[in-house]
Amino acid sequence: MLFLALLIALFLSSCQSMPNLKVKSCQDCHGEILKTELKVKKHNLSCILCHGGKDQANTKDSAHKNLVKSPSPDKIFSVCGKCHWQEAKGIAKSQHYTYQKKVNFLLARFGLGLKASSLSDLFSLSENNSLDGKSKLVLDFLGKRCFTCHIFYEGEDYELTRRGRGCLACHRVHTYEKPRTEECLSCHYSIRVGMDYLGKAPHNWFVDYRSPFVEGKLPPRPYGIEYYDLKADVHTSHGFFCTNCHGKEEIMFSMKRASCLDCHKKVLEEKLIFHKKSLLQKVSCAVCHASFINQDEYKACELVRNDEDAEKFSEVYAQESFDIERYFLSLWERKKPLPAMRDGLTGRLKDGLWLCFLENRTFERINLGKDKDGKLCIIRKERVKITFDNETVFADLSLCKFPHTISKRANPFRSLEVIKNALSKGCRK
Repeated sequence: MLFLALLIALFLSSCQSMPNLKVKSCQDCHGEILKTELKVKKHNLSCILCHGGKDQANTKDSAHKNLVKSPSPDKIFSVCGKCHWQEAKGIAKSQHYTYQKKVNFLLARFGLGLKASSLSDLFSLSENNSLDGKSKLVLDFLGKRCFTCHIFYEGEDYELTRRGRGCLACHRVHTYEKPRTEECLSCHYSIRVGMDYLGKAPHNWFVDYRSPFVEGKLPPRPYGIEYYDLKADVHTSHGFFCTNCHGKEEIMFSMKRASCLDCHKKVLEEKLIFHKKSLLQKVSCAVCHASFINQDEYKACELVRNDEDAEKFSEVYAQESFDIERYFLSLWERKKPLPAMRDGLTGRLKDGLWLCFLENRTFERINLGKDKDGKLCIIRKERVKITFDNETVFADLSLCKFPHTISKRANPFRSLEVIKNALSKGCRK
C-alpha cells in the first residue's frame, strides 16, 4: 500500500509540473494580418476556409496540419462564390477568366492549327504529349513569356507584380476590396495598356538604355523594369482610377465596354467637324487624343538550354522575367544555376530559358490602321521571331489598341490628316 501511495504522489507531482498548453486561434499568432488589413472583419471569414489547418490548437504542428499556404484559384472561387455567386458565375465567362480571344489570337498568329475555348483548355493542350514538336515548343514559349498575367498565376516575383490567385488577383489577399490601380498594374505593366495611364513608358532592356546609378545604386524596379516618366493620361489628373471607367459590369459580366461617349456626350452637340457623329463612328477618339503608345516593334527570342548559349544575352539580363534575372545573377556568382523558367500556364518550373532581344521598343511612333469593323484606330506594332532547334517561327501580333495616354487637346497633325481623309470619302454630314 505504501508503494502504491508513493507512485500516485509521484504521478500527481509530475502532472503539476507539465506546462499548461494554451489553446490559440489563427489570429493569436497571425494577428498582424488583421491589424494592417482590417477589412477582413467585414467578411468575418475563418482562415481555415481557404488555408485548411485547424483554427483552435495548442501546438503549431497541430494548427498547421494539412495547411495550404497558397490556396488554388478554384478553392478561392468556391469560397467567394458562396455569397457572391452572381459575380462568380459572371467572371467565369469573362475575358479576364477565359482569355478566349487572346488564346486563339496567339495560336492563329503563330501558325498553330489549334483551338481553345478558354485558358483552361490551353492548360490541357500544353500537357498533350501527342502534339508535334513545333506546337509543343511554341506553347512552351507562350507559357513562359506570354501567359504570365492571368488570374490563375501569381505573377513574376517583383514587388508590384506579385498577386493572389482567383478572385484575390484583383480583390487583394485578406482585404477583399474593390480593385485599385495597383492591382490592375500587377498585370497591365510594360507595353500593356495600363502603365501608360500613369505616363510610364518602359525602357529597352539593353544596358545602354538602363537608368544611371544614383548614389552608387540602380533605381528600384518594382515591376522588374525601368521606365520613363512621361505625361500621364488626363483622367489621372482628375483622380480617376481604372474602375471608374472599367467597372464590374464590363470586367466581371462582359457587358458593354467603356466608351468615351459614355461621359462625353456633349461633344456631339458641338459644331466642330472633328466631333461630328458620322466621323466618330469611323474614327477612334484615341487617334486624335492619344499622346503616345508603348510598343515593341520587333522581338527576337531563342530557346537556350546551356550557360554558353545564354552568355550572349547577358546585356539584357533584366528582361521582365524574375527567373531569367535570377539565373544570370547566379551564373555570375558561379553557382551553376539550372536553365529553367516557370510556366505561367502550369506554374511549374520547366527546362529551357526563352531569352529575347528587343529591337525598336518605342513610345513616340504612332501607327494608324483599321479594326475588323473598318474603324480607324491606333495600331500597336509587335512582331516576334522565336528560334529553337534550328527552326524559326515568325508571328505578327500587331493589333488595334486604345492607349490610355489621352490628352485634352488633340494632336493637330493627326486630326487634320483624319479630317482630310474623311472629307475625301464623303463624311461631310
